[in-house]
Amino acid sequence: GKNISLTEALNYSNTPFLTGGSQPWISQTEISADSHSAAASAKIESFQKSWIQNTFRGPGVLKFSWKVSSEENYDFLSAYLGRRRFSRISGNVDWQVQSLVLPQGNHKITWTYRKDRYQSSGLDRGFLDQVQYSQGALNPSTRILDFGESLLSSAKTTRSLVFTNENQVESIRLKSFSIRGFHRSYFSIEENSCLGL
Repeated sequence: GKNISLTEALNYSNTPFLTGGSQPWISQTEISADSHSAAASAKIESFQKSWIQNTFRGPGVLKFSWKVSSEENYDFLSAYLGRRRFSRISGNVDWQVQSLVLPQGNHKITWTYRKDRYQSSGLDRGFLDQVQYSQGALNPSTRILDFGESLLSSAKTTRSLVFTNENQVESIRLKSFSIRGFHRSYFSIEENSCLGL
């Protein structure tokens, strides 16, 4: 088969991807979200990990599709902003799109497939495709202060906030979380015009 670069497999050519760990990620055509090609984590052993990374300049909205076929609750495909994990999946999860609001500055995003000490199941790997980054100042209904600070809210919420920048409108769904003083969220708001969420 034809050699496909990670850039082509991931549909993202602005900046090159770095990959490493016990074994690097590869590009392949068997399993993809766009029926063309996608990146896949390496075949790794117990206790090992395989990661792929890129840097994005905020503010903006990052979107990507990912999928995993692994031992549920033991072998995980995780995504990190810097050193903070913001999402992870395990078991048999078909392609799903994730969105992340990035504040100002340069941000390393790393996708890591990591195995525990025991058995394997499924294809035993993670997949990544269709990395898109829409750069530009964000104009949400509420102003973003900084990733990971407190979201002011007084109840469980699964509502979406809508963000716009020059390139697109993005709807971000907050994870449901319960109230106990202030709560960590994937992004924060300054003016709390989200009362009644």
